[in-house]
Amino acid sequence: MRQVDSEGALSHGFLSTEIASRQEKKLALIVVQVSLAGFAAGIPFVRTQLPDIPAFIPAYEAALWVTDTITAVLLFSQFARLRSRALLMVASGYLFDGLMVIPHALSFPSVFSETGLLGARAMQLRKLPLALAQG
Repeated sequence: MRQVDSEGALSHGFLSTEIASRQEKKLALIVVQVSLAGFAAGIPFVRTQLPDIPAFIPAYEAALWVTDTITAVLLFSQFARLRSRALLMVASGYLFDGLMVIPHALSFPSVFSETGLLGARAMQLRKLPLALAQG
């Protein structure tokens, strides 16, 4: 990564301070279009009931916790160097999400026990993702 400093010389920068080139913007647009096409291809199968796989929820929650925590640590380390409030806000959001994954995994029924370790009811489980989104 190269970045121009105040004197016009090239210096190594951070990805968060780089400006996207025209080619990178085109690539991002292609990725969005492919994602939308994949979403549209899955619409006919929306009502199909899939078999229950008890290990799916803990594996998914563990992967989500790991990726959110690693992302938060990386963003906090960039904040320590750049002192950008935007980086601090995004890093805090990832940290919050990583921490909220833990009670969600513990309260999910039939993962660790029939009612979940925190004894949550179905209505409480529906409200937890709302709290995550609004957090």
